[in-house]
Amino acid sequence: HIDSYHTVYKDPAYYCGPGPSVVHDPTEDRLTVCFRRVKSWLSDGLAGHWHPSTETYITHSTDLGQTWTAPRILFGGWQALSDSVAEGTLLHSSHRIELVSEDILASTAIAGVMQNPWPGLHAGTAIHRSEDDSLTWSDPVWLSGLPDAVPLH
Repeated sequence: HIDSYHTVYKDPAYYCGPGPSVVHDPTEDRLTVCFRRVKSWLSDGLAGHWHPSTETYITHSTDLGQTWTAPRILFGGWQALSDSVAEGTLLHSSHRIELVSEDILASTAIAGVMQNPWPGLHAGTAIHRSEDDSLTWSDPVWLSGLPDAVPLH
């Protein structure tokens, strides 16, 4: 049962989907929302959430979502997914897609090249960590993949 809702961010020039990541810190009764945005190509029939220019934003609420801080950019080029692991500590798990040249796109020897909706290569998955409630973040720690799996890049 939903009594009401409040829009956290909306700009018709940007696509903000799919869904945000929400973290609740019960010690401060604070909500943190991470979401991604990218220039909207919806009028052209394209969703942009895999585009390399995607930006990850963060915003906070201390009144159960009635009001929110102005969203600020966390990362450029990363997809959004954050989680709380301890008081004041957040993890941002994400991946990157890099645009590739026509030569790479035409190569059949490179695994993992995406053709649509834009030519890209999955650049890997990484974890960022913040221990000061999202004020600063670590450099990415790149995940090495599954044992015995052939990397796609």
